[in-house]
Amino acid sequence: MIKLIATDLDGTLISSGNTVKRKDSEAIIHAHKCGAEIVIATGRNYIELPECVTDLPVRYFITANGSELYDREEDKILAVECLDFDDAKEIMRRCKELGCYAMYYVGRKVYCTSNFREYTDKLEEGLSWKILEKGFIRCDNLDDLLPEAENAVMKIVLLFDSEEERDEKRPLFNDLEDRTEICASCPDNIEFNPKGVSKGRALSKITELHNIKSSEIATIGDGDNDIPMLEMTQNSFAPKGATPLVKKTANNIVCNSSDCAVAEVIKKLFI
Repeated sequence: MIKLIATDLDGTLISSGNTVKRKDSEAIIHAHKCGAEIVIATGRNYIELPECVTDLPVRYFITANGSELYDREEDKILAVECLDFDDAKEIMRRCKELGCYAMYYVGRKVYCTSNFREYTDKLEEGLSWKILEKGFIRCDNLDDLLPEAENAVMKIVLLFDSEEERDEKRPLFNDLEDRTEICASCPDNIEFNPKGVSKGRALSKITELHNIKSSEIATIGDGDNDIPMLEMTQNSFAPKGATPLVKKTANNIVCNSSDCAVAEVIKKLFI
């Protein structure tokens, strides 16, 4: 019996327009009524979640790739982990040097570099970055956010003009791998979290709290940052549009997010 379902948002539960399709939301409500704990596991900050997500019967929210674990029922942050401030400043320095774009989380505030609009202007209408960017606060220098930012930067995302440029620049950050967790949620970005932080580690804290076994978990995600939680169970699912590594990791492939991948997973599990 499945006691917990953890789902990613962008590219999994949300495909475009920053909305959840009715079929998916109805399936989540059904799974919850069947006794399953629903967990949202996203790279987003909690403040970036739309009402269509927060209106769902969800108690636990894993945000910022696992840097924050929030229990909404208790209104309590169960865990929060942040980058070393010197490491965060070094990542931002390299961003400026490379001429790429950055967005980053300081607590539950979302900041971005002043050139970020140049990135989103190139995106198609309806994509999440284009919608969410309107609420970001412009700031190029972390020192300008002191003392608030010290020991409070949960995640930094660098974005590039193409996947090819990202792949070319990625080796320039290899020296940070022993101090930060480096992953990606889409083809043109690099994401930095505190070392060891992942959606999987945060999810394990929930399963330990409720004594839930691996066989009682189902996970679904499309990006490489979802791999740690997909590896936690044999009941792992990836949409057809997932990255090659995610599809290789997941034990099951379902339809694309635009065709209600989460609803298909829940149907397989509960109907």
